[in-house]
Amino acid sequence: MSIWTEEQRKQIAQWCLSAVLFLLPWQTQWISSWITIQDVPIPFGKISLYLVELIVLLLLFLRGQPQLSIRGDKAARALYVLFAAGFLSLTFADQYQLGLFQLLHLVTAGGLFVTLIDKRTNTHLVMTWFLAGLFIPILLGWFQITTATSPASSWFGLSSQDASLPGVSVIETAQGRSLRAYGSFPHPNIFGGYLAVAIVCLAWLIKFTDKKYERFLWIPTVLLTSTLLITFSRGAWLGLTVSFLLLASLMWKRKRVPPKHAKTLLIVAAVTVFGTVLLFQDQFFARFNPSLRVESISIEERTSQYGMFKTTFLSRPIVGVGPGGYVFASDKLFPDQPVWSIQPVHNTPLLILAELGLLGFAAFFFFLVRIDQINSAVSKTPGGMFGLMLGVCLLVISLFDHYLWSFWPGLALAAISLGFIVKWSEE
Repeated sequence: MSIWTEEQRKQIAQWCLSAVLFLLPWQTQWISSWITIQDVPIPFGKISLYLVELIVLLLLFLRGQPQLSIRGDKAARALYVLFAAGFLSLTFADQYQLGLFQLLHLVTAGGLFVTLIDKRTNTHLVMTWFLAGLFIPILLGWFQITTATSPASSWFGLSSQDASLPGVSVIETAQGRSLRAYGSFPHPNIFGGYLAVAIVCLAWLIKFTDKKYERFLWIPTVLLTSTLLITFSRGAWLGLTVSFLLLASLMWKRKRVPPKHAKTLLIVAAVTVFGTVLLFQDQFFARFNPSLRVESISIEERTSQYGMFKTTFLSRPIVGVGPGGYVFASDKLFPDQPVWSIQPVHNTPLLILAELGLLGFAAFFFFLVRIDQINSAVSKTPGGMFGLMLGVCLLVISLFDHYLWSFWPGLALAAISLGFIVKWSEE
């Protein structure tokens, strides 16, 4: 006999879902072990389990059998095919334990996706909790960029950062080294991705907000926009810019008129962008100057990664090198590269292709096609247009970074973004 009544289970499940969305930015985790390269522990060899993942697993237990619409059920089934392809790749992987934990992260993120598209999930409520969860990381990000340091805390999953130390993400100018805003994330680019998705969610929520409450949205608009800029994540900037231009063109083409208070918030966002760029103009100009040392190294590293990708992929093209195994396969094929330069290719689709092979990539593509079909069916509705906007934002980010696949916070961001796209199509 259950210790909880059905009503209590529903209530606790709702609390768990809200807690997951609120706590996603925090990287508190239990680290089991590290797999090293050249006797050096690397972030991609970390075998760990995140606190938020445990809450997701509890949530899945409390929710029980998912209650999905016909569209949602098709998306979930396509996701299960991707899981199967991942486990097939795992059977041939050299790094079995690491691959198993990488698949655990993937399955947990998939469980979060299924929970979000469940009929019992209140989309507006979970988006509100997601936005609220970014408030403290935003404050932390501003502390980091103004002091050029960041405190360490094992309880909150924060690693120490100092702009004067090598290996830290910084912007170099004539005035010195400026620490990019990490927030509570392992890298500023991940923080930028979360902020870009949050801004799209805020834009979606605007249309449900009465005009007399528009001033309450000024603060989150200023905070999200300004903090996205100080992450100096060019991928997130580009993804958000392209997605907003796409939304504007769709609204113009279909003669859709945004709410009047949306125009006010757009002006607030524009003034915020101007003020933030003016405040950090040296850092912004440096970010777009490829002749500077830090920027030239970044460009050179990413260019060389594409050359290594081809060799790594062709080493096992059908089933891949295994989940999470890209950097170890790359190290084996290119043993002379220094350990600090060993990274996955900065392109999520290509990374999935290399790790899961052609079979796994076909399953991944099938899952995305299902999501696109769901959104395309309602493409002329606001939900369809915002779904396309969020999907394009995520796609652009994925073409310039790997974290949407290689790290748990990236997998979680992809899960909630795709979950929102499906839910918006049903509203």
